[in-house]
Amino acid sequence: SMPSFTAVESTDTPWRRKIDDLAEKCNISIANRGTDEQEICKGDIYEMPISIRGFQGSLEAIVTFMHELESGRNGIFAVKEISVSPINKSKVFSGYLRGDMLITCAYMRDAQEAASNKKGNVKDED
Repeated sequence: SMPSFTAVESTDTPWRRKIDDLAEKCNISIANRGTDEQEICKGDIYEMPISIRGFQGSLEAIVTFMHELESGRNGIFAVKEISVSPINKSKVFSGYLRGDMLITCAYMRDAQEAASNKKGNVKDED
């Protein structure tokens, strides 16, 4: 059930879209998200790290968001790092939290297509 992409297909945009949709569904606002690094190849598995900076939401919304990410229903995600702090307004706890997190998205590249691309790029020597 691991998602698969073609050898040349960009993966950061589809993953960020899924994260944005899930955050909206869970009532989490995200100020900034991006891919600071390129995809990481671990054998047949690729990982795309996506950093979420400046998210805000209630504790319940954040827990729901993280549970949805890790459940595997929307893709294969893992929360690698997270920092959370309360939002204080006039020294009274507002009930909302803010923070940053690093999420990795796991997927595969189409092996047949990658193999055929390699064959097409090999030049015959006379």
